[in-house]
Amino acid sequence: MKSSASLLLHQLECAHTMPQSYVHHAKTPHKRWVGLWIHVAMFIVVNVGLTTLNLMRHPDKLWFYWPLCGWGLGLLLHARTVYRKREQKQST
Repeated sequence: MKSSASLLLHQLECAHTMPQSYVHHAKTPHKRWVGLWIHVAMFIVVNVGLTTLNLMRHPDKLWFYWPLCGWGLGLLLHARTVYRKREQKQST
């Protein structure tokens, strides 16, 4: 049985040897948009839940903004990637 570290290493090696054209065209623009909107929906649902949980259980110790900021940064990067790929496609 392989360890999780060796499986991860194997996956990274496989990803590194994929043809660039396959990696570049792996998702259609529609799938990128759908993925972004799923990410936005999950961000809202989970962070509303975390905020509610924090304010109901420990209103004197606020921590909900840490996952909100971290995940928000990831969401912004995801959105930037989707918009840039759309702009690149429109300019060609």
